[in-house]
Amino acid sequence: MIQLKKLLNELDVQRGHFTKDSSMELIEDYLYGDLVIPRSVADKIMKAIGRSEGDKPLPKDLQSLIVSKAGIKVYGSGTIFIFKKPTRDGIIYSGFDFSQPAKNGLFFFGRLLTVKMSKKLNYSPKKQLNIDNAEEIHLSQVSKEYLGKGYGKLLYDAAIKSTDILYSDGVLFEGSFKMWINHIRRNSKFFGVSGWGDVILPIFSEDGLNKTKLSQSEGGFVAIPRKVPTQLIKLQEFLNGKEPYELVSFYTRDKLQNVIQDIESFGSLDDFMDKYEMVNGDVKYGVGYIITSNATVFVKESGDDLEYFVL
Repeated sequence: MIQLKKLLNELDVQRGHFTKDSSMELIEDYLYGDLVIPRSVADKIMKAIGRSEGDKPLPKDLQSLIVSKAGIKVYGSGTIFIFKKPTRDGIIYSGFDFSQPAKNGLFFFGRLLTVKMSKKLNYSPKKQLNIDNAEEIHLSQVSKEYLGKGYGKLLYDAAIKSTDILYSDGVLFEGSFKMWINHIRRNSKFFGVSGWGDVILPIFSEDGLNKTKLSQSEGGFVAIPRKVPTQLIKLQEFLNGKEPYELVSFYTRDKLQNVIQDIESFGSLDDFMDKYEMVNGDVKYGVGYIITSNATVFVKESGDDLEYFVL
């Protein structure tokens, strides 16, 4: 995981995690780039923005058109709404505050794009964890007029509310990094990182959130907002406080049955060094996992023996 404070503006736009774009720039991208709103409706909205003066809000009939076309309402409080709609690129969460002026598109405070993780993971969350809906936040943008006012949290909360398991991208700007380790972590039943082979690893303490130590992980953060799968609960119990950076990882093409036979015959993690490919980490902590073709086997030293847990 990489935390970046400063990148070229060109890269900012490409990655989309950080933005200094105005509401006007964002709503133009939303209306004509994301293809959530029909072109005919988008044209009407842009004309109204162009004609608007002072602090007058967007006309009620256009507000109603947006509400009817922007997708499923996943958040609504007073004049603030967030909608969710699948598109060709992923799922767009769009945020509106209709109490704000129509001028310069100020009624649009931002958007968030997620992609289905079923297309990106090496394993199926449905098969391994009995989770149907896994999404990764690929882009999050709040206009510069609304930065630091809590609107970004609303977008993230909408995504958390709408999925079973939420992933971050592997590259996070400082604002997004803080959002994950503070707000999202506090509002999740399970919080961890995606390790090598896409295995989900729990984070137990502040020590596990150390930026330097997190950089050893392959993927980004993972949050489960509601029911935690039984397998992950058992994994937490098995690891018993061991953080992701303390886990050594191995890879093998050998069958699971043969791996278990090795575990039962070996006495320490050092014994795996000659037979398995070490992917990451250090055996000094006495705990790790072995990635096979159809399962992940967690192993820890216990006296002169090894204990294991299959995920």
